[in-house]
Amino acid sequence: MTESSRESIQQRSLVYAAIPLIVLVATLTRLALRPLVGSSLPFVIYFVAILFVAWKFGLGPATLAIVLSAIAGCYYFAEETGHFLPQTQVGKITTIGFAVTSFSVSFLLDLQRRTLRRAREAENEQRRANEELARVNRDLEAFAYSASHDLREPLRTISLASDLLEHQLTVDYITGRFG
Repeated sequence: MTESSRESIQQRSLVYAAIPLIVLVATLTRLALRPLVGSSLPFVIYFVAILFVAWKFGLGPATLAIVLSAIAGCYYFAEETGHFLPQTQVGKITTIGFAVTSFSVSFLLDLQRRTLRRAREAENEQRRANEELARVNRDLEAFAYSASHDLREPLRTISLASDLLEHQLTVDYITGRFG
């Protein structure tokens, strides 16, 4: 196992270990708001926590947060009926609706997060390719300048020799040595 894969596993383990803490903070926040809202809207704070987890860490940790939040949120229905699981039709629909909605939104957030990450990676790859292309262009310009400079000297020599030959032929023609 490589060092980077070990680090990745450790990071994922820390993320999954943090999920119960995030749900606990949401539960404590919900209990603090209890005097204001009573037992209505039992899952709103959990939904916000799940959105944070989905955006920051992805769908896997968000799914764990959904399960833990559904368990913690059932406490508010247990107050009314004395049972841990919701016994009323409204309680069952609310809990299932919370889970389905949370999972759907988490899935979409994770999809958006992955798409943005891929777009950033593609942008970075494009930037690297552009930098490489600019470097190659500079090298080609330097080569073209050098080749141009190196080819000018033989052309000058040929031009000078042709000028001398033309001059000699002109002199020979004028002096009559040429036919």
